[in-house]
Amino acid sequence: MNFSDLIVAISDAHGLFYTEASKAINIYTTLRNWLIGAYVQEYEQKGTDRAQYGVELLGKLAKRLKKQNISGMFSKKFTSLQAILSDLSLNSAGNACEIQK
Repeated sequence: MNFSDLIVAISDAHGLFYTEASKAINIYTTLRNWLIGAYVQEYEQKGTDRAQYGVELLGKLAKRLKKQNISGMFSKKFTSLQAILSDLSLNSAGNACEIQK
């Protein structure tokens, strides 16, 4: 192995593992977002204190999560998650699906 071969080997290893790590992060971020959307939807439908939050729920939730250093949680993102979850709440047979925790 010469210096040029070393550079190529390191570059190849970096490219392979960086790409795979990015894929894994995207998968887990998507799963996290779907689960959060399911929790928000469940709270909106069945939460014992949901009435006191009303239409301000998503904004208040985003602010509270930000205080807990949970990044990337904004009202617009929650709204998108809810829309996706609502679209997928029925399976192909038209029966309601439950998300298991």
